[in-house]
Amino acid sequence: MGRVVKDIGSGMSEEYNGENLSDAYAAAVHKLGNQQVEDIFEKHFKHCKPSNEYNQLARYPFLEYIHLI
Repeated sequence: MGRVVKDIGSGMSEEYNGENLSDAYAAAVHKLGNQQVEDIFEKHFKHCKPSNEYNQLARYPFLEYIHLI
């Protein structure tokens, strides 16, 4: 995630100083707006391939409902 945080920071003309993702995300949304931040995440994650571990976990139906909790 460090790379994503660095890219968020560079999108805001800020340097990465070890901030965690949630702090960088909140600052970026405040400064850049939702769409530009979404574009940064899309650049990094839209066409990524899930790991074998993720694919194994995704086979369990209970994971579909975790986001509702």
